[in-house]
Amino acid sequence: MYGNLKEKEPKLLKEWDENKLYDVIRSSQIRKKTFILHDGPPYANGDVHIGHAVNKILKDVLIRSKRMNGFDSPFVLGWDCHGLPIENQVEKNKGKLFNKHHFFEFRKECRKYALYQVERQKSDFKRMGILTNWNRFYMTMEPNLESHSIRTLGKIIKNRHLTRKRKPVYWCIQCQSALAEAELEYLQKCSLSLYVAFKSLNSLDICRRFQKSSPSCLPIYAIIWTTTPWTIPANRAIGINRDFTYLLVESNNFVFIVAEGLLKSFAKVMNVSKLKILSSCHGSMLESSMFSNPITDFKVPIVLSDHVHLNEGTGLVHIAPGHGLEDYDIGMKYKLEVSNIIDKRGRFVNHVHPILDKLSIFKSDEQITKILEEKNCFFISKNIFHKYPFCWRHNVPLIFRSTTQWFISMHKNHLREKILSKIDSISWYPKWGRERMEEMVQKRPDWCISRQRSWGTPIPIFIHKETNKMHPDTLSFISDISKKVKCFGGEYWWNVSIDEFLKNGDSKKYFKEKDVLDVWFDSGSINYSSINDDFKDYIPDVYLEGSDQYRGWFMSSLILSVAVSNDVPCKTIITHGFVVDKNGKKMSKSIGNVISPKEIINEFGADILRLWVTSSDYSKEINISKEILSGIVDHYRKIRNTIRFLLSNIKDFNIKTDGICFTNMIALDQRILMITKRFQKKIIRYYENYNFHKVINALLTFCSIEMSSEYLNIVKDRQYMNLSNSLSRRSGQTAFFHILSALVRWISPILPFTSYEVWKFLAEDLIKNNLFSDRYYVYLQEISENNVVISMENWDLVFLVKKEVNKVIERKRREKIVNHSMESNVVLYVDSKIAGVLQVLEKELKFLFLVSSVKIMDVENSKCCAMKADLTDLYGLKVEVSRSNGKKCNRCWYYFNIFEGREKKHRFDDLCHRCVLNLLKKEEIRKFV
Repeated sequence: MYGNLKEKEPKLLKEWDENKLYDVIRSSQIRKKTFILHDGPPYANGDVHIGHAVNKILKDVLIRSKRMNGFDSPFVLGWDCHGLPIENQVEKNKGKLFNKHHFFEFRKECRKYALYQVERQKSDFKRMGILTNWNRFYMTMEPNLESHSIRTLGKIIKNRHLTRKRKPVYWCIQCQSALAEAELEYLQKCSLSLYVAFKSLNSLDICRRFQKSSPSCLPIYAIIWTTTPWTIPANRAIGINRDFTYLLVESNNFVFIVAEGLLKSFAKVMNVSKLKILSSCHGSMLESSMFSNPITDFKVPIVLSDHVHLNEGTGLVHIAPGHGLEDYDIGMKYKLEVSNIIDKRGRFVNHVHPILDKLSIFKSDEQITKILEEKNCFFISKNIFHKYPFCWRHNVPLIFRSTTQWFISMHKNHLREKILSKIDSISWYPKWGRERMEEMVQKRPDWCISRQRSWGTPIPIFIHKETNKMHPDTLSFISDISKKVKCFGGEYWWNVSIDEFLKNGDSKKYFKEKDVLDVWFDSGSINYSSINDDFKDYIPDVYLEGSDQYRGWFMSSLILSVAVSNDVPCKTIITHGFVVDKNGKKMSKSIGNVISPKEIINEFGADILRLWVTSSDYSKEINISKEILSGIVDHYRKIRNTIRFLLSNIKDFNIKTDGICFTNMIALDQRILMITKRFQKKIIRYYENYNFHKVINALLTFCSIEMSSEYLNIVKDRQYMNLSNSLSRRSGQTAFFHILSALVRWISPILPFTSYEVWKFLAEDLIKNNLFSDRYYVYLQEISENNVVISMENWDLVFLVKKEVNKVIERKRREKIVNHSMESNVVLYVDSKIAGVLQVLEKELKFLFLVSSVKIMDVENSKCCAMKADLTDLYGLKVEVSRSNGKKCNRCWYYFNIFEGREKKHRFDDLCHRCVLNLLKKEEIRKFV
């Protein structure tokens, strides 16, 4: 059913290995124009899932199609090998304390584990038909690439983009490290929201700002709303919008400040009906007025912030510069203290508040509420559901935590503006990718590139103990260290003594940085020339990754490329969607809708997996289910059956000795070759535009309609009934050979196993004439419509008539007048225009229509039983179908007049006249059909 793919494919893989197929291809492409796809490295951890399969197969198809189009297109696979997931796996096996007490052994175990995972994933990718040199690939943990990342860091420093500062970063309490944006995902979270009162330190001053003539004798409060109660102890200001109108409101012997636009919603939440508006003023009038933090009694000012909105809350926002990016920016503007009240495990540090010391922030809501109630500053609380950042590894909520980190600044040296100016230098597929990337760059904060982990590329910088600045000779040190790391790996940095670099007492003034680089820095810094010396300084033509890589590898590559060389990392960026089930749900083990690549390969074969990948419009979400795969198997069967028919009918044919010149071929064979030429142009264009699903649609249309429904059904009679060496049969075989030679090339990027199996029948020397380094079939470029017997326009008309004839026959079949088309006699009543085309074919029309006889008559003489054509293009056509009174030929199944061409009875009484002539070795003459 599937061509026994699952048994045949491993044997073909073994043959490719033995013949060093990839090396043969590379050798044959020397001096050709280059096309480079740079493989974004998957993480070396865990089984290859269906998303991996989509990504690698799309890349393999793209590269194979480029080779078919005449390019030298190598494929070097890569793996991302540093980072926390590997640390976690080793800690599971060796224990967490192993990392702490056996640093170098721990790194050794991480390297060993990563290498094991790479070998596993290589095996899976190889089984999918990915064609590459499996002994030449890159891993980010390799010493030469660690060295390259360090050199890149040096260039970042040289270009004045690196900064070290204390700033809030995404922090995972399980990882106990800072995270990049690409390492988080937003999920629904239930949070406690509070309305909290901050008491004014000077009610007279507030009344003056509101221009209230008679000061209130009641205390005045600023009401803030927050969904992170644990950050209130770190509050250092209250933010308002300078352009909003704020009200001074009295209710129940209580005076508070609230934005005018939120008074009604706030009153509803507080369940207050009686409100007295005392005065109003613009937000700008309240700047610098002082209030008291209800938990710490810290004096906090009102500051102006454009981030304050009227969507919800009170129009007053509490500002904790140590625990939020927007808060931090405001804090920098107003020179507020950046207070970090949380340790790396997510617990309050000591001396924040006696009740809170060492308490987990995720268990602190009750205690925070209790403190506020005691101070009479708690108004109301409610649970809300909202999107919140989670660690994608541990599935735990993240916090913003202020720590000292290394950042690539988006502001220094105008890096953001430089990146934005380069976005149009990249072609984006789909086109919306450009807008998405531009928006993300515009909003992107500084990139935190340091991690507090063990398994990664070191940040080899000496930092002054008092000033926290880099040593003035840092660039020289980095140059030397990168050379050593290339020889000895990243371990060199942790082994080397600071005294080896710093002399004259400097070693006591500085300390070595212990942090490692973000894994996205590793992968983003690795350009193609760093992994393939043959392509030094070559900008890759394309990146192809999942849509999540806009904030991941695409972003890190773009930032580093512009920061280092003021250029783009590649010429084109293509993205594919995620794999979902038939209902659009994400793949999930808990739901039970996960389908692994191995399952598909073990049941159907890798070519079916590849056909599913390329049948999908990968610019959107990609659906998969057993029902969808069943449909893919049907698609494969249609393609394979077409190939089988063509192969089985050229067993006794040699193109060199039996081939017929195009100008001498039967007209119908000329037509199908011209159609094949049209399809090849279309398919090449689809490959060039990376529209692989359109390639599949074109293949299915060609095999199912142009070939199976129209051409092959008609030509079978000639191939089976006519003399084996007749021109009419050899013409058909010539067409079969050329069609197969084109078709095998069309499918080879997508169905490499099937196409190679076919190629073994076609090629005389598999090594010398290698399918995977060949071009699209050039013969089709040489044939011309100028040399056809019947023009394609006239053929179009003929096949429209055939369509109408089939409709009438089908009606007669339903009426039980005929059982099948060969029982039919057809009379065509036509006008002069149609007659001029059909009369050329008249004697052979019965073979085209698959009926026993066809007569052409003037439409003016049509009988009342003749049926008028539905199509307006055939206004001058009527069709009459009747049952043949002749005898069915036992050989060709056409019905014939028993007296036709005979004078007496003989041993061929059950055969028609043309079958008799064929058996007597008298060649039947065909010109058109």
